Amino acid sequence: GLIAVDKPQGWTSSDVVVKIRNELSKGYRNIKESEESKSEHRSNGRKNRIKIKVGHGGTLDPMATGVLVIGIGNGTKLLQNYLTGSKRYKATGKFGEETDTLDSTGKVTETEPYDHIEKLEFEKTLNNFRGEISQIPPMYSALKKDGKKMYEFARQNKIVEREPRKVTIYELKGSYNDLDMPYFEIDAECSGGTYIRTLIYL
Repeated sequence: GLIAVDKPQGWTSSDVVVKIRNELSKGYRNIKESEESKSEHRSNGRKNRIKIKVGHGGTLDPMATGVLVIGIGNGTKLLQNYLTGSKRYKATGKFGEETDTLDSTGKVTETEPYDHIEKLEFEKTLNNFRGEISQIPPMYSALKKDGKKMYEFARQNKIVEREPRKVTIYELKGSYNDLDMPYFEIDAECSGGTYIRTLIYL
């Protein structure tokens, strides 16, 4: 089957998969043990084991919250359908500051003044990122190279060459309030594979 999970902040998509798989396996064992107890039949003392297939359609960053599509059993075969088509994200960015992870969890690596930014200039900048654009995936990501995840290289202070990827930004809105500076909001509808962290960084 398929279920939609509201992923909490701080959880990886894989964390959600493991949690659901463990809960389903535990429930299955409890049912089997109850049935065996009623029938007074035991399988030579061996525990009943079942391998439950669970997967997710697309990946959300650990800091992101929102809907994560989970496939269970035969539902995992349908997940590819959720890797295509558009997705919508809302995010908060910060002017004048860059971190090594491109999100709020990383170390600040560079700062720049931002008091020259005006709303008209901000809107014109957004125009540059509507439609088909190229993105270089961030080093702190779950993408793999030579069987190793990018964030594993990053944690070893190694920079790995990454090929630019074509993604499509179907709709992009941005706003900020002078009282909330240096923070701003974006609302993006985009194709699968888009990194919102990279979009904000650019």
